[in-house]
Amino acid sequence: MKTTVVEPSQLDLPASTDTGTLGIPHLKRFWHKILCAANTSGQFNHENDIDTALLYVLQLGLLPTYQFLYEQRPDFTVFEQWVADHHPGGIPADLILQCHRLLNSETVANNLTGENVLSASDLACWEKQGYVIVRNAISPADCAESRQAIWQYLDMDEYDPASWYSSTINLEGIMVPLYHHAVLNRNRHSYRIRRAFEQVWNQTGLIVTTDKCGFNPPETATAKYRGIGLHWDMSLVTPIPFGTQGILYLTDTAANQGALTVVPGFH
Repeated sequence: MKTTVVEPSQLDLPASTDTGTLGIPHLKRFWHKILCAANTSGQFNHENDIDTALLYVLQLGLLPTYQFLYEQRPDFTVFEQWVADHHPGGIPADLILQCHRLLNSETVANNLTGENVLSASDLACWEKQGYVIVRNAISPADCAESRQAIWQYLDMDEYDPASWYSSTINLEGIMVPLYHHAVLNRNRHSYRIRRAFEQVWNQTGLIVTTDKCGFNPPETATAKYRGIGLHWDMSLVTPIPFGTQGILYLTDTAANQGALTVVPGFH
């Protein structure tokens, strides 16, 4: 893709209501702020939540979006095309409507209708221990298709363990920089997953994140665990805001294996 480098000094900060050619509010303002990051001195930090939510509504991963902007420094026309390319059939009208709702601070009523996924005992575990397990979050068929997407991306064979340690993909520890695939998007909108989050948050209208995948093969004499140790993915500066994360397992693991460890009651 050919890009045009833009000098921030040539630009005036667009209003959030500027919708560009795609009809997406705040997108041009977000693009401009990234190009002018060295000159803003954190004066727009109060907009970080809106920036993040906008990218998630548009089903863009945070890391690839920021990498594209910082490394390519495209003009806005090229950036809009990059966003559009993530929606080959066109950006759905409901996504654009969600973007407008973000800017208008519209909220969805807490009307939790539909069949619950988490039982009373599940919610009690959540409150006491700080975690909850949602079993059969997606179908076995979607699990298999998801695994195949990752194997294909990594150029590995699910049934050849020797291939699990020879990927040429630049893995980030155990993280696989695969964000976009039809089955991955289907997983993100699984009813059971969404409903579990709605119950934990006690509200609807949640925004689905677009995150990467993970690959964690068993340790061998020469291949050790590539991930990092116990850590928090948030600041511990008080007051600590309420937040959640989820990991969707695509294969069965033994009780003493897997990539996730939680400390009961850590919250």
